[in-house]
Amino acid sequence: NIISVLKESGIEQLNEPRDYFRDPALMRLEFLPEQFFLRTPSTALAISRRGIDWVMTQPVAGAADTTEINRAFRRVEALQIQRVVDDAPAVEQRAAWGLDPPVLELSFFPPENLPPVSLFFGALLPDAPHLRYAKRNDDPSLYAVNAAEADALLLTPEQLRPAADPSANAPE
Repeated sequence: NIISVLKESGIEQLNEPRDYFRDPALMRLEFLPEQFFLRTPSTALAISRRGIDWVMTQPVAGAADTTEINRAFRRVEALQIQRVVDDAPAVEQRAAWGLDPPVLELSFFPPENLPPVSLFFGALLPDAPHLRYAKRNDDPSLYAVNAAEADALLLTPEQLRPAADPSANAPE
């Protein structure tokens, strides 16, 4: 037999609603991705890590700006859940939420060939147009996040190209 002794404050926490214990961040990057994919219905962008550098492999091959990549990762981690829409959403409803296909999909591939973690962003909520539906591939719940913050995750190849070094063209 096991006897556990709980402080009164611990028992009070057990009465809190489930959302009290839910992480407010949509995603925490607990690893440095080896690859990062961004997809929309009309575009695809792929970034891979090579040592300490990042390279774009799709739609064009070339160096990627490490500062911009790190900024994008910070934006992902800063994205807060504004509303839990449904803890057990019906898969058949994906199109109604704008997730079939998603407006934006971000996939992060961890080292050692572990499965990717993907975020899917859908339509704006009808009753709150400042919020956008959001889903993770490893979590059954459907969430709503700030639409402007989610839209800021949409990167273009131009944003990710390293800035030209002005000293490279300077006359001697």
